[in-house]
Amino acid sequence: MIRKNIHFSVDDTFGCFQWLYHNQNSVKDIFDSSTFCYARYLYENYGVRTTFYCIYTDGKASLSDIDSRWSNKFQECGDWMKFGFHCYDMNSDYSTATINEIERDYIKVYEALARITGGGKCFTDTLRLHLFSGNEAVVGFLKKHGIEKLLCADDDRKSYDLTEETVIELKEKGNYRNKNTGMEYIRTNFRVENMNCIKAEMLKDIISMDSDIVIFTHERYLKDQEIRNNLESVFRYIM
Repeated sequence: MIRKNIHFSVDDTFGCFQWLYHNQNSVKDIFDSSTFCYARYLYENYGVRTTFYCIYTDGKASLSDIDSRWSNKFQECGDWMKFGFHCYDMNSDYSTATINEIERDYIKVYEALARITGGGKCFTDTLRLHLFSGNEAVVGFLKKHGIEKLLCADDDRKSYDLTEETVIELKEKGNYRNKNTGMEYIRTNFRVENMNCIKAEMLKDIISMDSDIVIFTHERYLKDQEIRNNLESVFRYIM
């Protein structure tokens, strides 16, 4: 098993649900989907759990299309396959959102995910919002609704409601906890599609930190064999 805790996640998750929907008459199992099948492969071979951060709509279809026919199967896998809110659509930016706006989008996604996956054990308390966006009101809303951790940018951009000073602290330590709100912010270490430039020395430095190792990609890249090779090379290195 892995020596350090890895948080692996997939942003912009939507296509796998639409695939299930369009093939619902022939699908025998959620693992007929290449996305979910690969998540199972990572768990069985590396012990890595996958969290999917979901969008509500691509502008043509939405999560509301999907019924509950596979919810029991998702529940069976709830210990290693989690789901959470990412955004309403690819135009979402929560840096200036009001509480009403984040509540509207959040409820739409979670009502759909509760039906599709059965909710409960399939839901995560750790989120990464689209564009790492979210002001103080948004973060407060998420904390009130059980979100304990926010995954932050893998570069120097400002994430959520962090200040310039806390961004520096986050970069140095790997995590930061707001003592007033209790929200924990965790730096993302690796964006898989950018990993060709990662060197062994960088891996050693990251592994030596006290915080979890956070790795992510986007659903559209997950079928790419080079992406998979890069991802699994890190898992093998850490094991």
